Amino acid sequence: MRDFTGYTSSRIQRLLREILVSNIRIGTGFRKNSWWIKLAVIITLFLLALTYSILKFSIPGKIYGIVTYTNDGDTISIITRENKKITVRLWGIDCPEMNQEYGDAAEKFSRRHLKNKSVTVHTMGRDDYGRILGIVYVEGNPTPINELLVQNGYAWVYTRTCTKEMCYRWKELEDRAKKNGLGLWAQPKAMPPWKWREKHRS
Repeated sequence: MRDFTGYTSSRIQRLLREILVSNIRIGTGFRKNSWWIKLAVIITLFLLALTYSILKFSIPGKIYGIVTYTNDGDTISIITRENKKITVRLWGIDCPEMNQEYGDAAEKFSRRHLKNKSVTVHTMGRDDYGRILGIVYVEGNPTPINELLVQNGYAWVYTRTCTKEMCYRWKELEDRAKKNGLGLWAQPKAMPPWKWREKHRS
């Protein structure tokens, strides 16, 4: 049986569709003895759906590890205490893309604060790409990197999903950074990354 432990939710969904289509084709060629094919399809789909649910929802409340790499301002790679490599997307914020103005500056800020540091990730679920969403605290610092990025003008608060009490404080910090022209707010017309992605989507 194929090992699905490294699969993201999107890859599993794609695999489900492929299996369903291929088995429909097989079933068409073996109509007289297709009951076992149908049973195999049902079992396969059930196991894949179960794996997808585990990947999407079964995450420890906290993850401890060391940051090995900063993919960009709001995405990092971590080696956990269990020696597993995971990708964490910082929850509640959105940094400029790497090809966007201040994207490189946001990544450098995160790298300076996180690279080779021991961190605690307070998990908030998974995104559509299977990445763990988290609030990340560097050992010894009570302020999460999510908040520091906003405070220093390297991220927007992503209000579509950031609705917890802390998000209102983060929004105040964003407004203050904007008022003081910090980081990306030095630009006269800073474009939020979700609008930038939509504009450059092809």
